[in-house]
Amino acid sequence: MFKEYFDADQSAAYGVIAHNDFIYATGTHTDLDMGYQGIYILKLDLQGNVLSYLEYFDLDDPLFFQNLIFDVQILDSFLYTGLSAVSGQDRIVKYNLETDTIESVYFIPKLSELAPPIIRSIGADTNDIFVLFNNNGNGPLTNTKIILQVGIDLDQTKVTIDRPNKREIAHKVYSGNGGNFFISNSIYEDELFKSQVNLIEIDSLGNIVWEYVVEEFSFFALDFICHASGQKVLIYLEFNNFNESRPVIEKINSDGEIIWRSYIGGNLWDDSFTSFWNRIQISNEGDGYIFAGTNKELVGIDSFQFLGVIGKLSLDGDSLWYKRFTLVEDEEIRAHSIFDLEKSIDGYVAVGRIVYKFVDQSRPPLQSYFIKIDNDGNINSDTTSANEIFENSLSLKIKIYPNPVSDYFYIEQTDISNINYQLLDSQGRLVKQFKAESPNQVLIVPVVGLVKGNYFLKAVSSSGEDSSWSIVIN
Repeated sequence: MFKEYFDADQSAAYGVIAHNDFIYATGTHTDLDMGYQGIYILKLDLQGNVLSYLEYFDLDDPLFFQNLIFDVQILDSFLYTGLSAVSGQDRIVKYNLETDTIESVYFIPKLSELAPPIIRSIGADTNDIFVLFNNNGNGPLTNTKIILQVGIDLDQTKVTIDRPNKREIAHKVYSGNGGNFFISNSIYEDELFKSQVNLIEIDSLGNIVWEYVVEEFSFFALDFICHASGQKVLIYLEFNNFNESRPVIEKINSDGEIIWRSYIGGNLWDDSFTSFWNRIQISNEGDGYIFAGTNKELVGIDSFQFLGVIGKLSLDGDSLWYKRFTLVEDEEIRAHSIFDLEKSIDGYVAVGRIVYKFVDQSRPPLQSYFIKIDNDGNINSDTTSANEIFENSLSLKIKIYPNPVSDYFYIEQTDISNINYQLLDSQGRLVKQFKAESPNQVLIVPVVGLVKGNYFLKAVSSSGEDSSWSIVIN
């Protein structure tokens, strides 16, 4: 299912976590009239309906973010999320799941005015919350301090990892399977976007006991997972000499030897940062890896759009499925991004934001959304597929559901591209028209506001082949 959360101001969802029979989404909310920004915590049922909504603002600090925190963790009866402020006063918000209220706010202490803390990640094991943050000084090359704050109240232990002669950015922390790990980038000051990926294990005193380095030209770390066997899976961006990038998933053994390397969406280079904010999870069935993020796609001849992507690899690194999600709206959409993905009871949930290119007074430029898919990547739906009127080779590569439809229906293409669609009413009048440029694309088509009744959806390929489906809007 797909849900768009629309309000008078602009918002973006950056973190999601499932717990018991609920889903919690976190993100940023901007009050355009007052000119300040804070975070929100959204409690949903498994159907995506809003049960509660809570905002956190600090009127003494406008909180316009310099680094967005995508992590959200749950330990005992509390949810933890964080934000990084331009003022340098980063903080962790502790939310009570039983009362749906903010229990407390923890302010990350500054080591110095020249080295403000920057929260990078929040992790958890069965006993503690781990907050990973950087303290970097100014200058062309700095001695990075990577700090791990530990404890349910974030005040029990502080572990400092000194990285001499490195300008290093920590990205993600993980605690479990016998170790504490984090992934980071070491930045080369002499070349733009040149860095190396480091996956590091530390002990309780902050000593480095194991380190794996991706030792090729230039990479940008995104996420990783650890197996109990000692195997690890990393996801990162790889850059070439022309500042083009491609997202990579890599599996290594406990000795740091590469088992396999897979390129997301094909072995293709494109402009820098074509794919970003990627997440990776072990699949619900344990038979592979689910990844999610945002990919830059060519639209037409000379324009681009950012699409949300979710895919699955086997345990051996083979691609099982890869889907691009796009909302079809009358207004032009600049970006449809996925920032986080989490397992749920019957599949996966993802959150992100939609960025509209042209904005009027009725719609904010940024809007949060929620998407739920099953274990095969299909958007969850309780109703049947649309009836095919003309069954041919084109219709066999297109799946349309649900039918009947009340809010959104979904068009899922397989290995075809450049398909033009027309939605016609029972009199043959054109209601909507749109185009799917990319293969393996999932179009999310809203029908709210359309008159109830029978409609026809027509698809026409670039070669002129066409097919039609009967759709009921109720």
